[in-house]
Amino acid sequence: MTIKTVTEKPYLIIASMTVFICFVMACQDIPLKRLSSYDGAVIFTLPAQYKPSDADEKLITFAFRYPSMEPILPGMTEKDDQIKIHIRRTQTPKRSSANYATGLEARAAEKFDPRRRNLEYWTGHHGIYRTYQQGSPQLPNAVNTYYVFEAKDRQMVYVKDAHFTATTKVHRTIDYRFDVQYTVAKALGNNFIKFDNIVTTLINRNTTVRPFL
Repeated sequence: MTIKTVTEKPYLIIASMTVFICFVMACQDIPLKRLSSYDGAVIFTLPAQYKPSDADEKLITFAFRYPSMEPILPGMTEKDDQIKIHIRRTQTPKRSSANYATGLEARAAEKFDPRRRNLEYWTGHHGIYRTYQQGSPQLPNAVNTYYVFEAKDRQMVYVKDAHFTATTKVHRTIDYRFDVQYTVAKALGNNFIKFDNIVTTLINRNTTVRPFL
């Protein structure tokens, strides 16, 4: 009995290896998304494991699960442990389109006024937070709650906890160079200081100062 040995043709092996190498190189050549500040002095580079969910050159949007920090890829459904970040550069020095905290404090009334139902009003202090509400206090399930606090980096942070949403929305700046908006799934709780530290640490860790030429 004759046993036949079947061998692959060398050119097929070479072709397969070439295709594989090209695929790997193509994956490595995917450019990282970067965002520079208005003065070009600071650059934020999105970590490679996070994929941007936008095509805007002036905006970077990405999401991850907390506390695992596992990326949530574009097109995936939202998770009940999700934090989603939107970061764009400010347009002018020392000014920010995300300075919601100052605007809220400037317009808020001292107490609820039934004649001005959409006006926010001050409700007191809770630790580091200054709190505000919008809506009749007689209808607590329909009231929007706002928190304002000063973060570790001395930037003012604005938090909107709308009663009808599944996420809490936060606005802040980083060093007056980047406007940052992020949302936190309400299932994660309301420790806004902790979440702000997570977001700012992630951004600062991937921010570099451009060396002088």
